[in-house]
Amino acid sequence: DVCSGIPVQNHGGDPGTVIDKNGVFILTHLGNIQNGMYSNYSTNLGVNWSNNVEIQQDDVDKGSPGTDDAPASPFYGRTYLAWTYFVPPIRIVLSYTSNGGANWSGVINVNNGIGGNRSYGPAICVNPSGTVFVTWASAIATSPFTEDYIGVARSTNGGVNWNIVENAIDINGIRTTQLPPWTIRANSFPAIDIDKTGGSRNGWVYITTTSKNLAPAGTDPDIIMYRSTNNGDSWSPGVRVNQDAMNNGRNQFFPSLRVDENGGINIIYYDNRNSVDSVDVYLSRSTDGGTTFIDYRITGN
Repeated sequence: DVCSGIPVQNHGGDPGTVIDKNGVFILTHLGNIQNGMYSNYSTNLGVNWSNNVEIQQDDVDKGSPGTDDAPASPFYGRTYLAWTYFVPPIRIVLSYTSNGGANWSGVINVNNGIGGNRSYGPAICVNPSGTVFVTWASAIATSPFTEDYIGVARSTNGGVNWNIVENAIDINGIRTTQLPPWTIRANSFPAIDIDKTGGSRNGWVYITTTSKNLAPAGTDPDIIMYRSTNNGDSWSPGVRVNQDAMNNGRNQFFPSLRVDENGGINIIYYDNRNSVDSVDVYLSRSTDGGTTFIDYRITGN
């Protein structure tokens, strides 16, 4: 743990970082000494950090923070944290802070799962009017817990109440502990971002994940993107993001997504198209709202 100041104890992984409208650094993480979800905050650019702030003490996983950076929002500056709560039904819950991480709200239930499925790997973002979106992978209840759907929930009142669609997007995920050829753990947890440019695509919501054996993905893991032009009411068919040859036996996985200030969609991911036993980092970028993508190799020559 390389954070300066106190404390360095009880940091058990899954760190999440966000900077709120006042420049407060908020670091969320699992507990190590005590199970649960915790946070620390810094008001001096990370030079010193607060003591641990307990958010929930129980069996939890994969916290994902996001902050409301929309000046037009009635909740401007509120920071949210979504995570998986490992008490049946395995579901997504959320808390928020309105004072830079000094205190957090009580735990709010976001969803309850569908057909016994488990909810894993939430991601969160806020649109230009302050509507909060949370997305997650809905996985089958038996090993290897393959991701079957992407769930989406949205809140227009600062995370208190939620409109929930458990099966918003149909996928076939890659969750495994033996991703070949490295026999590593991998999953299809989604990433989400929203166009906030004020332009013609303002408010469009984009979700990306990894899928295989379900079009437009091939027989190996591919990065797939979906978009909503109506505030999450419906979703487009998937677009295959990586532009290598279909069904070539190579892996693309662990995508991250950002919509930039020009409305460009930037998706970064691991990719072994150039080598069987090692991976590169690739960026795929779209400037037409996700209809087409161009790949850029970030690592290697």
